Amino acid sequence: MEVGLKPKQHVIPDYQGGWSVIRSGAARATKHFDSKTTAIEFARKICEKQASELVVHSTTGAVKTRTPHN
Repeated sequence: MEVGLKPKQHVIPDYQGGWSVIRSGAARATKHFDSKTTAIEFARKICEKQASELVVHSTTGAVKTRTPHN
């Protein structure tokens, strides 16, 4: 990651079911959720505090939306 850039928060489907919030470059998820909506709400709060980007993935893992929080 480049110096000065804040890590992105990704909402991704979990292989065991549900959704995970994971910071870009991290080996493990920050937190796991049963619902995608709850995972997005949690990740959005982190992004607002860190002024970083929220990246939401679809069930296939493809990037669905990107929302910067500056």
